[in-house]
Amino acid sequence: MKFCINLFNDVNFEPDSIQPCCNVHGIEVPKFPFSGGEFPAQAYCEHIKNVLARIRNSENVCKGCPQLQTIDENHIEAAVKFKTVSFNQHRFFCNCKCEYCDLWPHKSRGYGYEVLPTLESLQTQDLLDKNCFFSWGGGEPSILPGFEDAAQWITKHGYWQNVHTNALIYSPAIGRMLRRDQGEINISLDSSSPEIYRNVKGINGFARVVDSLKKYVADARSPAQIVLKYIIYEKNNQIPEIAQFIKMCASLGIKKIQLSFDFREVNANKVSEQTYVAAAFMSRQAWNFGIEAMPFYLSREAVEKINNIAMANFS
Repeated sequence: MKFCINLFNDVNFEPDSIQPCCNVHGIEVPKFPFSGGEFPAQAYCEHIKNVLARIRNSENVCKGCPQLQTIDENHIEAAVKFKTVSFNQHRFFCNCKCEYCDLWPHKSRGYGYEVLPTLESLQTQDLLDKNCFFSWGGGEPSILPGFEDAAQWITKHGYWQNVHTNALIYSPAIGRMLRRDQGEINISLDSSSPEIYRNVKGINGFARVVDSLKKYVADARSPAQIVLKYIIYEKNNQIPEIAQFIKMCASLGIKKIQLSFDFREVNANKVSEQTYVAAAFMSRQAWNFGIEAMPFYLSREAVEKINNIAMANFS
């Protein structure tokens, strides 16, 4: 039968539901209605059993997902125990206006709900693995009314968390997390100058981000706790901008970056040759400065093309 262990080990909080994953494959994912408060353990476990039955009956749920595996039904030994918890209930709530994002225009939908009561109930019901990993997506988590308390709760209980933040404001809870070496942050900077930042991110915030970034670097026990991301597309694929980005990373002591493409261009098959060249240049320049450049949601074919361009032009 078809089976996915993520149904039992992963939970993702969305604005109006709980689901085991983010829908990155454009398929029907199993959703359970939720709007905050105590985690409904018994009802959710019944929901997962129903999802498995639907998968067994070849219904549309999860159909086409590469995570599905064929296993012997007699060998299934799984109980709900979360190894990863993802927060995206604030998916539309952001203080930035990234040009490539279609979520922030719906900010009026609010931040969803506070998650601290849910966290406390997950622990009370013994649903968290001792090495559970927490991830904050969004939206922008640092501006949430309950973020500081919830993030501090996670740190206090010894869990690791990854916070995806635009760093427009400095978060004391993130600072404490970094100082205790109990997490990392990922900042999608997408630029190295105020002008390009404004064109891509939609606001004049470059100086504020750099200021927060310097504070986080000072907080961190290790440079590996801070990852800068660059989504390369038509508005920021100029070689001088990327060269300055790598130099800025080196000057700040950043050792890890992520490079990605605009999903709008990827899905429309409109990633330009200049963007590929820019990605190849970034990869090679990062290596020259001792910085690890990691592809983020790039296909194997895209990574191979980037590597080939880098070897042919920037070796």
